Amino acid sequence: MGAGVQFQPNCLSYLILAALPASIPTLNTFDRHLLREWLTILGIALALACGLLLVQVMYDDFRDLHEAGATVRDLALYVIVAVPGFLALTLPIVLLVSVLFVLGKLHKANELTAMRAAGVGF
Repeated sequence: MGAGVQFQPNCLSYLILAALPASIPTLNTFDRHLLREWLTILGIALALACGLLLVQVMYDDFRDLHEAGATVRDLALYVIVAVPGFLALTLPIVLLVSVLFVLGKLHKANELTAMRAAGVGF
């Protein structure tokens, strides 16, 4: 920008700045550890559940798609369209299973007891 040109904020920039919180909270060590443990198990469980549903759907529909003359591109598109529907079915149970698994894992390693002894509440 030149020396004589100044930034003139418009209405949109005021709306964007007004929507942002004054300070974005950072995660402490305990929260990062719990989130990392949970997201790892959630990702694995979600991939397994969606993968199993995808195998079942492809087993049921592959013959029909093959007889219709579907190409590899059509099969890939079919998978891309089918996966969001799988998420609606699998996400509730996968969330429950992953939280229970992580809590059991943390309890087994006495990490929950250590957190409570350190003064971290739930």
